[in-house]
Amino acid sequence: VVATQLLNRNRPVVIALFTSDALGLNGNNLMKLMVTKNIYFVPFYQDDPIAYPNRLVSNFKRVPDTLRYALRGKQIQPLIMARDRDD
Repeated sequence: VVATQLLNRNRPVVIALFTSDALGLNGNNLMKLMVTKNIYFVPFYQDDPIAYPNRLVSNFKRVPDTLRYALRGKQIQPLIMARDRDD
């Protein structure tokens, strides 16, 4: 409900992923959101390609920067990252 109200008021919505099916059947829904006006994503990476081949996880350290960019109407880049060994 809150996201819908923000979008109706032309305000940004920031999404941080943590999902086990982003690269599976739900991938098309994710792609639709990625091209939707005023929806911004925290940069994400594939968590463990061997054990969890469809899982995507946001780099939560990038949330503050993502919020700053979203308030300026920009998607932070790069959006899809290589996994840091520290994460």
